[in-house]
Amino acid sequence: VFLIEKVYYNDNRKAIGETLKEEWRYEMEKLKLGNLLIEHQKSPLGIDCESPRFCWELLSKEKNVVQTAYQIIIRDEQEKIVCDTGKINDDKSIEVEITELKLIPVMQYQVLVKAWDNSGNAAEIEGRFETGKLGGSWVARWI
Repeated sequence: VFLIEKVYYNDNRKAIGETLKEEWRYEMEKLKLGNLLIEHQKSPLGIDCESPRFCWELLSKEKNVVQTAYQIIIRDEQEKIVCDTGKINDDKSIEVEITELKLIPVMQYQVLVKAWDNSGNAAEIEGRFETGKLGGSWVARWI
């Protein structure tokens, strides 16, 4: 949002009347990402799979925009990067699976997805998920 101030002057270059302010909205971002889903859910808790699938939408007001590349970065609770795919030249944005991903049971993870379009624009979206027991056995005792 830009705020532009207009001042009107008389012939002697003295300001007259009140200052008029106009608000101009300018869309800085030509590309956005939306609807990040992890295992078909927004911010899921207790997912029980070691390689979750990621989906996102490319959003743009421009015409003929397609994704040309993506990158997924996953951090654990201590902000340590556990996976960085690097830039992958692919248009896939549905059911993206990272096979080399090794997750720890009952841990919260932060996800950053970055995508590029055919005009060179980039956009990011963040999300999170938490793993469940990941097949581990349950241990309980009577209270």
